[in-house]
Amino acid sequence: MGAVWMHGDRERMRIATVDMSLLLEVCPRMIAAGKLGDEEQQRIREENEARLARLREIDAELGALRDQMSDPTLGEAERREFGNEFMKKTQEGVEWDRDRRDYMQRRSAALEEERRWRMEGVRKEIRGLVQEQAKRVGYHYVLDSSAMGGREMPFVLHRCEATDITALLLERLAD
Repeated sequence: MGAVWMHGDRERMRIATVDMSLLLEVCPRMIAAGKLGDEEQQRIREENEARLARLREIDAELGALRDQMSDPTLGEAERREFGNEFMKKTQEGVEWDRDRRDYMQRRSAALEEERRWRMEGVRKEIRGLVQEQAKRVGYHYVLDSSAMGGREMPFVLHRCEATDITALLLERLAD
């Protein structure tokens, strides 16, 4: 049930449409991949919060050292000792923050790469189903009705409901 055009003198060209966005949106494996990504993102946020807690401790320690250094009864040697300790603690905080940021960047990049890899596998699977359905029915072309062309204009401007194979593929994805 696709559109039919004459292709040369011998063959009738058959064209169908499919809403790839809808297939990707409702595909159980795509949904599962998204949930795994959300769970991992939550773990990354929790790890970040734990690392930020240590930075808050360092900040509190720096505040206490600052208060001690401002004590007017301190001698020069004690003030210098607190100043050295303050610089060491500041450096520790800078290193902790740098390590935290690097760690977060690496974890986020790894998560994004894994998400991309999982979703590409699902996309390939769905493309395979589309190709299989097209071959079975004899379509020459299957157009993505959700695709956008230049200037954000839909690629498929009109389609006959009879040529849309999205519902058939949704049933197959649900199996």
